[in-house]
Amino acid sequence: MELLKTSAFVFQAVPFSENDKRVILLTHDFGRVTAIAPYAQKSKRRFGGALEPLTLLSVLYSQKQHSSLARLSEVSVVNIFSGLKKSIHKMAYGCYFLEVISEVMRENESAQNLFDFLHSFLKSLEKTKQEDLLARLFEARLLPHIGYEPMLTGCLKCKKKVELLPEKLLFSYGEGGVKCNECAASVILSQYGEESLKKVSKETILYVNRMMTKQKIDVTMATHLRHEMKALLPSFLFHHLGREMNSYRFIETLIAE
Repeated sequence: MELLKTSAFVFQAVPFSENDKRVILLTHDFGRVTAIAPYAQKSKRRFGGALEPLTLLSVLYSQKQHSSLARLSEVSVVNIFSGLKKSIHKMAYGCYFLEVISEVMRENESAQNLFDFLHSFLKSLEKTKQEDLLARLFEARLLPHIGYEPMLTGCLKCKKKVELLPEKLLFSYGEGGVKCNECAASVILSQYGEESLKKVSKETILYVNRMMTKQKIDVTMATHLRHEMKALLPSFLFHHLGREMNSYRFIETLIAE
């Protein structure tokens, strides 16, 4: 069997047998890889603490043709992201980033853009004091990467530019964009259902569009703007992923305490 070498983030490592662990790796060259780490469960000397989530590794592994499981041979730690592991809040957001990328990264396919995207945001997470804003930026900039970029420059139906629309708008999760109230009211029941429409301010839509298109953003925003983005972006992302992330629910629990 050919030995493959790549950089990888550890997403998950769980017991697989009395001796082994099953590890999910998010790799630079081969996408999401599920591997068996032999004797990692029984002997701490085999891989040490290298298989902890939020650890960047250089890995060497092999995989039989048509097998869904690879076999880890060697790992070396590149970065343990100690700045994240000193704070439960930073760890929670880091695990959220990992879980989302694991959901969208395909198995055994090159995923260099997603890997680099994740790496960049984990490094930013170590430094920031505004984890919630960074999470919204992560969501906004991920959407174009995975083919779910919403239409935020104008009304989906009448095409009027957002700048010319009223202050209060509606966002359609199903159709992926903004509708003015007049156009939304003209449809009694869309094919996506009324529950897929979310009230949102024009200010929020303009801000999210700046985030998504990598324009300069003001980090000293009003509280209501933060709340609206939190109500909009994760829900839109989860709508397309098909489920809410477990790590997101954990973040909500931490915030509520």
